[in-house]
Amino acid sequence: MIIGIRAFYGAEAEMRDAVQTSTADYLVVCPAWIEPLPGWPMPFVKHLVDGVTVDWLEPVALDAGPLKVWRVIR
Repeated sequence: MIIGIRAFYGAEAEMRDAVQTSTADYLVVCPAWIEPLPGWPMPFVKHLVDGVTVDWLEPVALDAGPLKVWRVIR
């Protein structure tokens, strides 16, 4: 649980480490739930939701609801 919290509220390195050390093939985010914590820097996942791309995640087109999905590139 702590790894998940750090991943979703931390920097890119924390998200990448959490994803790469897991067996997850996809990262799924509901943008409505991504809110910066008071006094914390903007979480990397917010940048992903806003369209930032990285070489270790591939956006997946999803035509249902507000979810955003990325395939993990290993």
